[in-house]
Amino acid sequence: MNISVNKAIRHISQDISYEEAVASAEGAHYAINFLNKVKLRAGEKAMVNGGTGAIGSSLIQLLKFHGLQVVATGPTEHLEKLLSLGAERAIDYKLQDFTQDDEKYDYVFDSVGKSTFGKCERLLTDNGIYISSELGPYSQNPFLAVTTTFSEGKKVRFPLPLDIPKSLKIVSELLETGKYKPLIDRSYSMHEVKEAFEYVMSRGENWQCHSQYCSKMISLFRKTRRWLINQNKFGRYILYAIGEVVLIVIGILIALGINNWNQRKATEDREQFYLAALKEEFLQSRVKLQNLIGVNRLNYEGAKKIAGFISDTSRRPSEKELSELLYSSFSYEIDYNPNNSLLTELINSGQLKGYFECWFTQKSYFMGIFYSKYTSAGIQLERSEGENAGYFQE
Repeated sequence: MNISVNKAIRHISQDISYEEAVASAEGAHYAINFLNKVKLRAGEKAMVNGGTGAIGSSLIQLLKFHGLQVVATGPTEHLEKLLSLGAERAIDYKLQDFTQDDEKYDYVFDSVGKSTFGKCERLLTDNGIYISSELGPYSQNPFLAVTTTFSEGKKVRFPLPLDIPKSLKIVSELLETGKYKPLIDRSYSMHEVKEAFEYVMSRGENWQCHSQYCSKMISLFRKTRRWLINQNKFGRYILYAIGEVVLIVIGILIALGINNWNQRKATEDREQFYLAALKEEFLQSRVKLQNLIGVNRLNYEGAKKIAGFISDTSRRPSEKELSELLYSSFSYEIDYNPNNSLLTELINSGQLKGYFECWFTQKSYFMGIFYSKYTSAGIQLERSEGENAGYFQE
């Protein structure tokens, strides 16, 4: 059997069991597509509703990986699991309504889709973001994602989990490095599929909630169609059915457009952050280089004086003068160590694409050549009229 490498397929490391691999596929994929809709910063606060589910448990671990503080909800019997996953605090949803919590959060991730933006709005900071795994009552979340995008203040993002291969790549790398571990409630063999489904459905409040919301919309459409048929208005019935399809298509296109816009904006924000950080890094390296140029000039002048004393035996420096000359010429460190930790990290992480990768690689290559020439023996440094530094001439 041949499978394209472009499909959603990844190699399973020997250190990972089949059970762990299977449990890491779906929940982590949705969690990753929650987080790629926002720009996470270390130290921010996030609320995860439904922390013991597949999506919620993945969200907690991914948020901790990015350095966020996490509060999560769960049932009484699983609160310890939430803490073991990394949550700073666990809320028992059977005893407390998490929407009435006193803290403010930069993000509220409703991984079970049981709440709404209206209920969670009070939890959010002024520019906080709400994301749900479900459409919400009357499919409100995609439309709220549209309306809040172009307004100030608190916003709704709607996750469209499209790029499965990319999600699998991220989660498999985290699995291999031990930075992610799926939360497995229990395992079933193949011949116990019926029991597995019965167990899931017995605990599937999320499915029941989703069905309740969807059934209201379906009931409205069904009643409208039935009324048109009973009135023998078949022409209008056909037009209405076409209208339903068109509305669904428009909704999907709008959601896709919002998703693409959010991803593009997040990418641009990251790009600007890295460019600013790299500029600062290069400026620091330039200052180091300028200081080093001054030191090297002093060394060079001192070495010339020493060479003059050697070639002209008539000139005899005093012991003190010679000691000071030797000290000033050879006691200073002349190695050039540029600040390129961020640059190296970006190249090694594989995040650079296209001309960025080419540009950074060339910059790194330039620094390597510059360093090797500088540490060569018997060189004379001259400052060029160029933008950054100079060149070395034998």
